[in-house]
Amino acid sequence: MLERYAVPNFLRSLFYSARFACLISLRADVQLTSCIRLGRGTNIRPYARLITTAGSITLGRHCGINSFTMIAAGNAPITIGDHVNIGPSTTIIASNYGSEDPRLPMMYQPKIEKGIVIEDDVLIGASVVVLDGVRIGRGSIVGGGAVVTKDVPPMSIAVGNPARVIGTRGKMVTRLREETLPV
Repeated sequence: MLERYAVPNFLRSLFYSARFACLISLRADVQLTSCIRLGRGTNIRPYARLITTAGSITLGRHCGINSFTMIAAGNAPITIGDHVNIGPSTTIIASNYGSEDPRLPMMYQPKIEKGIVIEDDVLIGASVVVLDGVRIGRGSIVGGGAVVTKDVPPMSIAVGNPARVIGTRGKMVTRLREETLPV
């Protein structure tokens, strides 16, 4: 944990950029640890944070992590596939507290840490919250401001709090085209 604070941000950014052939802003905060692996061509914008306690964070190739995004692994893994674009101010946290024992204060409840999987070719909008134990399927879109508490099937469009699937990518595009065509 000491090495995280002993090494200046710009040196950590340069290290990851050289090691994984990706672009990390000098103002991004990527914890210096072997538990974080970045794919070639990944772009991490200013003020994004990637931190972990004992879990791992793995980003695929050509991912975009926008400004003010927080990815925190706790003790569980976070796996993000190739060609994933994550909008600004998004929070992805792979840790949660249980609530089974009402005699214990919330702070001392046992942690539940299952991990998060975001498959390839996913678009996550701005200010989305992705909670522990969730899998977002390949080719899905999560609309801005959504709170993802359950799995999102592949090629789905999910919006809202809690996020719910409102359609699939191919069918939604066809329906939108039909609605906007002049009569």
